[in-house]
Amino acid sequence: ERLKAKKIEVEEIEVAGVSIRSSVDKNENGEEIDNSNLGKVVIPAGEKSIVVKNSVVKKDSYIMLTPNQPVAVGTTKIIPEKSFEISLNKIQNKDLIVNWFILKKIK
Repeated sequence: ERLKAKKIEVEEIEVAGVSIRSSVDKNENGEEIDNSNLGKVVIPAGEKSIVVKNSVVKKDSYIMLTPNQPVAVGTTKIIPEKSFEISLNKIQNKDLIVNWFILKKIK
């Protein structure tokens, strides 16, 4: 059976054990908390890493990274339910866009 629509808005999609979620909430101090498991971040020229604040990331999360240039990039630190750090092996002379996607197992 197929579902056809011009636009569908949902908070979370689960397909064959993979969950995709995109939402931002606010904590008691009014600060935004990213509850998404996909996003985009810019590592500024001259910087070697950036911290992504995210409440979805877990100790055993798989974090997929795709930079917009051919460079070595990886996740170097995870603080469960708070943040993860994306690092480069070499400082770049121009801004680097990195798309990220957190995969979690659904039990």
